[in-house]
Amino acid sequence: MTPKEKAKELFDKYLKKIGTNCEHESYCDNEKCQYKKNTVCCVDLFTAKQCALIAVEEMIYYTEEDSSNIPLYEYWQEVKKEIEEL
Repeated sequence: MTPKEKAKELFDKYLKKIGTNCEHESYCDNEKCQYKKNTVCCVDLFTAKQCALIAVEEMIYYTEEDSSNIPLYEYWQEVKKEIEEL
């Protein structure tokens, strides 16, 4: 799985757990609240991104301690970069 695919997968998993209801109103056309053709509160999008970053930072922390895991460390660094760009 590419770092970009992994970033999207983690983000989507957290978003699904956090919720998908927009706080603004039952139908919200706010551009910040649109994700994959669905209305999702921009607060949920931000929170999902932060949760995904925390998970990836944990992976980075554990892989940077082991010099035999340099490719894995670099992979997780790329995943983090992709999440930040979401």
